Amino acid sequence: MEKLQNLAANTTKFNRQTKGAGIVPLTIEVEQEEDGRWLAEVPDLPGVLTYGPTRQEAIERAQVLSLRVLADRLDHGESVPQMSGVFAVTP
Repeated sequence: MEKLQNLAANTTKFNRQTKGAGIVPLTIEVEQEEDGRWLAEVPDLPGVLTYGPTRQEAIERAQVLSLRVLADRLDHGESVPQMSGVFAVTP
């Protein structure tokens, strides 16, 4: 949880410093499988792909996993994409 709070604080600090210049949200691509499950994927973060029984649950799971991946990258000194609104959902 501390990692996620640090990520939020760092993102907010960055947004204030840059006034949002050049910052883009992470896109979540959503589609429904033939079996009725929903699939949500964040193409800019390899490995962030989730399923859910509803569209909203798949999106929420992708958001949670994305934040965990970003926190892990920050923890290990790896780069993270610049973000503003953090997420944009497509179809």
